[in-house]
Amino acid sequence: DEHNKGYTKPVKYFLDYVDDDKHFLLDGKWHIFNQNYIEFLKKQIDERITLEVPDINFSNSAFTQWRNSLPDEEKTAHGYAEYYFNTLRGNDGYKNLDREIETLQQQYKIEKLDLYKDSTAFFVKIGTPQKLGYAIDQASATIKILQSQTSTIQIDRQDIKPQSICLWFVFERQTEITKISEIKSLIFLMKL
Repeated sequence: DEHNKGYTKPVKYFLDYVDDDKHFLLDGKWHIFNQNYIEFLKKQIDERITLEVPDINFSNSAFTQWRNSLPDEEKTAHGYAEYYFNTLRGNDGYKNLDREIETLQQQYKIEKLDLYKDSTAFFVKIGTPQKLGYAIDQASATIKILQSQTSTIQIDRQDIKPQSICLWFVFERQTEITKISEIKSLIFLMKL
């Protein structure tokens, strides 16, 4: 995983590839699609998933300035964009749970969520659609754990039961999107 915690998977599971003949690689398997499928997928996403644009902007220059002010050992442990973003959200009343790793069944390590506020579990990712897929996987894993009741989420030793899930994406783009289907990554859209 991105935090070098020992989780590995073959590179084919992380590739976002579509060729001119409409073949694509998803979770290490080849598939084919047509334009009707893409239109159907976009319509379903736009109808079922609400896009909210919070009044919060991420500044790369402010992040770089903050990162440069950290001691070297802190840069290694916490000098990444999501940590900075989540720390700022902590000042807005969110509970920051970034990098709180839990071991399940004595062998699986999982970060159940990044932020929590008002009965909502937030999964934060900054970057390109290929990187943002990780937050979708993280949210899916947490939902499965909560549904199966194999584990709980605790904050300050109290069990919490999120009523909502929010994928909070900070895109590296020049223009704002008005709907999620504008994201030009078939793999990302399919994960949703």
